[in-house]
Amino acid sequence: EKVLLNVYNAMNYLSLDNLEDALVEIRRVNEKLALFNTRYEEHKNRYEQDAFAHWFSGLLFEMEGYGAYDDALISYKKSYEAYQEAYEPLFGTPPPPFLREDILRAAALAGFEDEVAHFSHAFGSPPPDLETIRKTGEIVLIHENGESPQKTDLFVTCYAARGLPVPLCSVDWSEQGMTPKRIVPPIGGRVFQVAFPKYRRVPYQIRSSALQVAERRAPTHLMEDIAAIAEQTLNDRMGRIFAKTVARAATKFAAGYALEKGVERAVGKREGELAGAAVKIFAGLVNQATEEADKRSWLTLPAEIRVARVRLPPGTYDGTIEFFDQYGNLLLTREVTDLHVEAGRA
Repeated sequence: EKVLLNVYNAMNYLSLDNLEDALVEIRRVNEKLALFNTRYEEHKNRYEQDAFAHWFSGLLFEMEGYGAYDDALISYKKSYEAYQEAYEPLFGTPPPPFLREDILRAAALAGFEDEVAHFSHAFGSPPPDLETIRKTGEIVLIHENGESPQKTDLFVTCYAARGLPVPLCSVDWSEQGMTPKRIVPPIGGRVFQVAFPKYRRVPYQIRSSALQVAERRAPTHLMEDIAAIAEQTLNDRMGRIFAKTVARAATKFAAGYALEKGVERAVGKREGELAGAAVKIFAGLVNQATEEADKRSWLTLPAEIRVARVRLPPGTYDGTIEFFDQYGNLLLTREVTDLHVEAGRA
């Protein structure tokens, strides 16, 4: 969420034709990611680079034009590496097909003939036609689809007993996160519930889209699976969250236990045991009622970001955006008008 905040700031600046401030925002993305992973050396997130942010910065550098094409190439290459090294194996998001074209185009515009030859061979693609690129422009569609997952409570049963320095909680750990297990406390142990955050996905009907303009049709490609990244990042942080949450719950439990024993001593043995039992029940109910995970999250984010690119001669165009369900059935269309294309720009 903190990373995407800068991405959306950059989009907003771009909509105001403020390219300079948009580039400032996009540069802050990787600074944040580096800071987050440095802060927690022992439990690094596997979400270390944002492939979409790198690609978007490449787009902005291309828009800046002459003198920034080498920066565009660097950003596109970083984006491609992030897709290959993290996004595809961890989140199931491969690099979009047009990203290879972006790398070749930026290398050619920057005048790096060796890079063009290298990537043409690596991608099995011919070198780009610079004359055509300079005489045409692009329409870029960024489709924010669905709703981001929402945090809910995941309750885990823990117990405390004499001789245990810390409470014990019974869970299974896996690549998919933490799963509660049933627990049988020892005789004399005290059981209590601890709440951890867990993401719940919000269903959405639209699964793909396409841009149709000037008798050309470009399907969108998934570039940022926000739901998958959010879940994986939370799983990567769960070790830190687990320790803090259990400590907090143990403090609440200890306070209730101390109150129970204090009442027993104050009232007397027989009556104190009854009063202590009542306090124990009451404290348990209060603890359970007030036990809640930190569920703060950015609920207006989309579930995913999809992108399409169409190269056209300069001019003003009208087009149509088509939206499809998971079976490829057309759900709805939206008309877009006055799309201005400038030579050499997106």
